[in-house]
Amino acid sequence: MTASWTHVLAVVVGAARPDGDVYAHFGSLRGFDDYLAVAERLGLVQAAPEPVADDAPEVLLTDAGRALIDQFQLTDLPEGRANYWKLRHGALTEPAATELARRWGALHGERSTPQNDAP
Repeated sequence: MTASWTHVLAVVVGAARPDGDVYAHFGSLRGFDDYLAVAERLGLVQAAPEPVADDAPEVLLTDAGRALIDQFQLTDLPEGRANYWKLRHGALTEPAATELARRWGALHGERSTPQNDAP
């Protein structure tokens, strides 16, 4: 399974919401664990310490995740599914996706692009 950069962004943007809902921008949770794993590997989110209260987020935004959100103004993305962000909000998502690809490539010593899928 591969994860698109848009869906990795969706995890991070969800963690940045006031309610911390990392699922908010997904219509289906198929593949969600893969997107979450990439965001965690990039240091953008982390699991909340156990035990997690019923009303508390299970995934937390890291300082690096907050910096990415701020740098690319990702809080300006609309509610709803991440699948539609590219249609009207590519000016926000494309630079952020390029940055994720760059970080992933640096982490793995390879060149990656926004068009490539993240492992």
